[in-house]
Amino acid sequence: MVDGYYRDGAGNLGGAAISMIDAVKNAMAHLNVTLQEAIEMATSRVAKAIKMDDRIGFIQPGYDARFVLFDDDLNSVEFLAGNCLNVTFVK
Repeated sequence: MVDGYYRDGAGNLGGAAISMIDAVKNAMAHLNVTLQEAIEMATSRVAKAIKMDDRIGFIQPGYDARFVLFDDDLNSVEFLAGNCLNVTFVK
């Protein structure tokens, strides 16, 4: 990474250097989508696009999971990782 950008040997832009939550915030701010749509754009829609929706991108038994809990301002407050075999959600 140089000056916040990933570039190949020829200087061509090679990707992004932002966090997933920053991408969600950008989608909401610049594409005028809801939080739910922005989260789907970062999870299930990507999983479907890369044909991995049989194991990632959804909260389903047996799927790999990485959960990030946020406050109302979308600041990360906790990160959990694992497999969704026996998940109990408490509201």
